[in-house]
Amino acid sequence: MGANHARVYSMLRTADLVGVVDPDAAARDRIASGFGVQAFAHHRDLIGKVDAVSVATPTALHVPIALDLLAAGVHVLVEKPISLDLDDAWGLTAAAERRGLVLQVGHVERFNPAVLEASSIVASERVLAITARRLSPPTPRVHEDVVLDLMIHDIDIALSIARSRVRSIGALGATDERGELEIVMAHLGFENGILADLIASKVTQQRVRDLELTTDRSLVVVNYRQRDLSVYRNARVDPVGTTDQQRYRQEAVIEKPIVPTSEPLYLELEHFLDCVRGLAPRLHPREAIEALDIAMRVRAAARSVAAEPA
Repeated sequence: MGANHARVYSMLRTADLVGVVDPDAAARDRIASGFGVQAFAHHRDLIGKVDAVSVATPTALHVPIALDLLAAGVHVLVEKPISLDLDDAWGLTAAAERRGLVLQVGHVERFNPAVLEASSIVASERVLAITARRLSPPTPRVHEDVVLDLMIHDIDIALSIARSRVRSIGALGATDERGELEIVMAHLGFENGILADLIASKVTQQRVRDLELTTDRSLVVVNYRQRDLSVYRNARVDPVGTTDQQRYRQEAVIEKPIVPTSEPLYLELEHFLDCVRGLAPRLHPREAIEALDIAMRVRAAARSVAAEPA
């Protein structure tokens, strides 16, 4: 993911990519040479050379690295989840606020053009239910369980759309041979009555990323990967045929809004730099902490009833 951040920073007209950091010499040299920038072995080597940094490391390293950078007056974006510990996450947020620095968290789906358009559509309607699937095939890149690696994206989107506190959480999960959650189904009930049904998997033999928003007037379907959006309205079911052989025909009006093709990560990093220049952030760290809190509660519920592999 760090290489993707470097790629986007190199494309942004509002940024000068200074360098990349990686403890792996081969990795840092390969990426740095690809963008014609310096390679550093340690994040502290950046201090005094940069105004802002993306921290795209294993989650356990987010807080200590970000604290070092904030203490040196550097604005920071950390990849999601913000931390593995809620107290650490609050401490990181407080450190940024004390120094008047920008701290953002990489919940990149907030910047997906299809999600932005869908959120705009349902803003004037009464949302009833949120359904999301985030399924992936096995990959050696993933070091965290499926809730913190995948489902937290959809937890954050559900929270941003519901705009209400979570009243109830239920979850089922299955674990791998190491005891790590690999499939989780979660059900969230919000205080305003909205229901959310989320499923995430890191062992499914097809990559699926979709979101459905059911309102009192429409069904909005988002394909995250294609950044595609369909809106179903005015559904009607009419009987056809004779009384003895009656069947039913369903019709609906399908709208296909035009969605910009912008890359979500590009929009996210562009927004981060705009915030460094004084723009109010679209995503406050407190929202990232709330998503982490719900994710940890989902994980605990799923683990308590997890099915072991046969």
